[in-house]
Amino acid sequence: MTSYQEDSKKPLTISSAKGTNLTSRGYYNLCLSIRDVSLFIQGIQPNRHWRLKHVKSYFGLSGGKEKILQQLKFMQALHSITKT
Repeated sequence: MTSYQEDSKKPLTISSAKGTNLTSRGYYNLCLSIRDVSLFIQGIQPNRHWRLKHVKSYFGLSGGKEKILQQLKFMQALHSITKT
C-alpha cells in the first residue's frame, strides 16, 4: 500500500472564505502534486527541497515528468468519478 492510499483514508478539513470542506489528505496532496509537477515541467522548482522522486514514491508511479503528470491527472479524474 502506498502512502497515497493510506492518506486517502485520513480526513482533512479545509477552511476557506466560503466555509469548510471535508476531503482526504491523499486527494489534497494529489492536487498539490499536479500543481508542482506542472511547474517542474515548465522549469520551475516548487521549493528548494522538492524532488520528483518524492512524488513518484508517494504515489507509487514511474516514468518521466510528463508521464507522471499524465498519471496524476488520471488519478484525479478517477477520484472525481468515484466521488459523484
